[in-house]
Amino acid sequence: MKIFEVFARREIGGPMVHISSLKAPDIETAIILAKETFGRRGDVLEFWIIDREHILSNKDFDIPSGPIIPKPYRLGDYYRRNLKLREEIKSKLSK
Repeated sequence: MKIFEVFARREIGGPMVHISSLKAPDIETAIILAKETFGRRGDVLEFWIIDREHILSNKDFDIPSGPIIPKPYRLGDYYRRNLKLREEIKSKLSK
């Protein structure tokens, strides 16, 4: 048995969202199971069914997670630290 990941789009222009994993012997059976399990109410417009063996991870290639070039200025904490630093500088200059 293989494990398949099931993604679905529920509205036009909406994102594909991971909805479940399922076990099946082959892709054809996985398609039928996904349609019967997740599409029976008619609220799914499109399915993606992917064999888990075909999903690649950054860990498979020794690629670290996170940005290659640090960009701390994009984080809220960086902004708060700068505000605090600005206030400290202003208070020192006003003395």
